[in-house]
Amino acid sequence: MVYRVAGHNFSIESSVEVLHLLPNFSVFEVQDIRESMLFALRVHITDSLDVTATGYDLLHTDAQDVDMPRLEIYRREGEWLLLTAMYQTSDICARLVTNADFSQADLFVTREVVSFAINNATMLLFAFTALHYRTLELHASVVVRGENGFLFLGKSGTGKSTHSRMWLEAFEDAWLLNDDNPVVRIEDDGVWVYGSPWSGKTPCYKNERRRVGAFVQLRQAPENSIEQARPSKAYINIYGSCSGLKFMESVRDELYEVVAEIVGKVQVWELDCLPNHDAAYLCCESVSIKST
Repeated sequence: MVYRVAGHNFSIESSVEVLHLLPNFSVFEVQDIRESMLFALRVHITDSLDVTATGYDLLHTDAQDVDMPRLEIYRREGEWLLLTAMYQTSDICARLVTNADFSQADLFVTREVVSFAINNATMLLFAFTALHYRTLELHASVVVRGENGFLFLGKSGTGKSTHSRMWLEAFEDAWLLNDDNPVVRIEDDGVWVYGSPWSGKTPCYKNERRRVGAFVQLRQAPENSIEQARPSKAYINIYGSCSGLKFMESVRDELYEVVAEIVGKVQVWELDCLPNHDAAYLCCESVSIKST
């Protein structure tokens, strides 16, 4: 099957029926394939998973919160190996082998975790390959009002989803585009945010796009206040929310250029907030004035 996210195509192939495990992908399915593929993922269901990395060099281990997946990244000449566990302290459950530019990938996984593994693999591959086309995958929650999408940034547990919910409750015309992994793309007519098949714990899979109205970095605070971020701080806020192989110098350089271009085109704000409707009113009033 072929899917299109933010105008980019990729494919998922399996000898075993897996589409019923991927309802979040259905609205992104396409039949008319005009553009080239970002990547092709082949899924192999196995009863016995090889979790060894013999012959590879360990480059990076992504260890975040205890309830988040663990990713081990290995490399040898012309090939990458990514081993994934569902949680930081659990056993490896998926093996992803790719070519040098991530355009061809084979996923080996046991039947019990197929859905998790495919979602995780496609999310990683998309982030790694779409960057070359001025496209970023971000950890953010996105609310739409009118023609604009507003992206709320922050570390895990900051309250991105809560702040989005405050907007949805405060404004009748507001709706949620994505709650965890939207895609931002620089195009000839501006910066746009797209829905994606990946939305964290909130099932929100919309094949829609809106012009980016503003980025808002959230911080928990005893009272609500907001200010526009200085360019250097704006850059740090967006860069910190980007997915990708940041430990690689070449990827960092490419990320720098894309984020810098976005900062030059879109307002970035910093909101100290409580989890209440007043924070939503303050934020919306401030960013809407600047984005119109």
